[in-house]
Amino acid sequence: MNKDRVDLIIRFSYFMDASGYRYDVFISHAVEDKIPIANELSARLESAGLKVWYSGYELSVGDHLTKTIVEGIEQCRFGVVIFSPNYISKMWTLHEFHALLARERENRKVILPVLFEITPEELAVKHLPIADIFAIRASRGIETVTQLLLEEIDKQRQVEIRKSEYERSLEIKRKVKRISVAVLLGLCILAGFYITNRIFFDGPNAAFIERCVQNRLATLQQKADLMVEEERASHRARPTTEEAIIGIYTDFKNLESYYRNDYMLHTGLETIRSKKNVSTALGIDIELLNPYNAYGFTDPALYLTRNDAEQTMVYFVVNKDPVVTTVEKVKPLSDYEYTAEVSYTNYIRLIRTTLIFSSPEENAKGMKRHEMDITGFRPMERYIFTKSGDRWSYAIYSE
Repeated sequence: MNKDRVDLIIRFSYFMDASGYRYDVFISHAVEDKIPIANELSARLESAGLKVWYSGYELSVGDHLTKTIVEGIEQCRFGVVIFSPNYISKMWTLHEFHALLARERENRKVILPVLFEITPEELAVKHLPIADIFAIRASRGIETVTQLLLEEIDKQRQVEIRKSEYERSLEIKRKVKRISVAVLLGLCILAGFYITNRIFFDGPNAAFIERCVQNRLATLQQKADLMVEEERASHRARPTTEEAIIGIYTDFKNLESYYRNDYMLHTGLETIRSKKNVSTALGIDIELLNPYNAYGFTDPALYLTRNDAEQTMVYFVVNKDPVVTTVEKVKPLSDYEYTAEVSYTNYIRLIRTTLIFSSPEENAKGMKRHEMDITGFRPMERYIFTKSGDRWSYAIYSE
């Protein structure tokens, strides 16, 4: 056993003690795939120092199958899911997959997918939400699969250790603060008088801040309005109804084909791409926005462009409700610089959706495609106000 392998086992042993989980990985697989891949993969992961929940080891005669497996999933930090034709054809294995998926949170990966005799396109046909996540192909060999899984688990655990160490350092700081509470209280009172004086006498006044925020709103709204007007002029987009868009969207969803989703957010300050990044920026699951709930708008304006020759539909959903803003936490950064946090409600202003029912250019068999372009704000932005002479200027940064 080489030095790197020993080091990896030592680190995994430490992770198991610190994680609070009884097992490191749960191997979710179809019973038909035990001999071809699951048995050997489980053995290799165990030999690398991991504690593995595997039905071949953990189930005993007389065990309640459902209860035992659900408990196993809850006690494991990661789930190695071996996707195969057998796996996606069984209700029980998909139940295991969705149980693992329910444990995923932002910035906390749980599922580690392995593709065995199946392609991402075949997963996409089943409409599995894992289809657009990078997976390890078993065709690369069991040794490579094992090593890539170990490296990913190691990376995720290092993140958790750093977070744990950071939380411990915060606790130490809290204890120091409690010991020095009298001194700190006095300093806070003095600082409070100083900051209050700076805010009311030296900082930008409320009217100026409000003008800056309204200018930001107007600039982005103008871009959204211009986009709709240009589309109406050049492509003959016409007003349409909610029922018409729902019908088109339903036909698209029901079309049996490979598919691709593209998401993009334009804030006027930046352009953000991919479902994960757009969802994070907006603070919502972007897939929850669809025609069935009017994309979350109360009374949107709707426009539709049809191109039957190219099998393409483009529709615009315009939010007619005004943006509501709240200015918070105005405070000084230096003698000539102040910051203010501004939160927005009704921050999505326009959604442009393109449905391509068949795209031979991308796939010889035809591939449907869903593109969503969003114009709007992040829920929170930070304004930095800088004073030069008697004049204030400002810049905006995304939160």
